Amino acid sequence: MQISAVIEKLNLKPHPKGGWHREIYRSRDHVQTRRGIRSEITTIYYALERYQISRWHVVDTDQI
Repeated sequence: MQISAVIEKLNLKPHPKGGWHREIYRSRDHVQTRRGIRSEITTIYYALERYQISRWHVVDTDQI
């Protein structure tokens, strides 16, 4: 399957730091982090196409 078909099938949108994503779950529970209150856990679909670059970023809570 071509990556473009996966992106379309999963309804992925451009991620601000590179690649494609879609959030599929966000916990109702929250935690206090250095950057404020955040959802305790989120789950995303994520795809990175060949030659795309994903910029590293800090996530203070669990992400699956």
